[in-house]
Amino acid sequence: MTIFNGSFSVSRYRVLGKQAGISLAAANKKLKTYQARPLKIKGSKELVFGWERPNLGHEFEGSHWDLSDCQWDDGYLLRIRVEKRKVPKSLLQIVFQEKLDAHIAENDGKPLGRNRRKELLDETRDELMDQALPQIGYCDVFWDLEAQEVLLFSTSKGLQAIFEELFRKTFGEHLELNIVKIGPPLLGLSSEEWQINLSSPVFERMNSALPSELAGANIS
Repeated sequence: MTIFNGSFSVSRYRVLGKQAGISLAAANKKLKTYQARPLKIKGSKELVFGWERPNLGHEFEGSHWDLSDCQWDDGYLLRIRVEKRKVPKSLLQIVFQEKLDAHIAENDGKPLGRNRRKELLDETRDELMDQALPQIGYCDVFWDLEAQEVLLFSTSKGLQAIFEELFRKTFGEHLELNIVKIGPPLLGLSSEEWQINLSSPVFERMNSALPSELAGANIS
């Protein structure tokens, strides 16, 4: 979902780590690696996603873009493009059975071994996936540098997982940042309480409440 649709829902994330002094060049370091590639009608992957240049109302020349093109107020506005392909199970079963029958007939009725059956099933799935048209979706993300928060304009768990993976790979790993989804019991924490260290009782409370989200977080 994009913020220009008129109505939207929001998931809030806190950015943890030393953000002061992060240069634009450092933030751009891995962006190109995780940008959405030119759309291909054919493809064997069920899910493909990446960052796309947001529509901020001004024109660009060429296809190159980076975070300097995404600056908005006190942060960056980014967009995630998601491509999904799906093969109905019933169709896969029908086509697979036809291929299986043909292979058995060619081998005088001799059944295929377990490994070969699996290979044939995978081959059939890839062939059908390659013919499936992708469904395209978008979701906007605003990284508020001053508030040290990121707003994901969706509450979908699937989009949350995609965003969390993209953010950590693009910015988290080399900038030593992490993100934590803000929800109970974290809603009441003040700005001062977020500035904690690993031995703080506050961190222990957060870590016990949301261990999977805070595991390995770099907090300063």
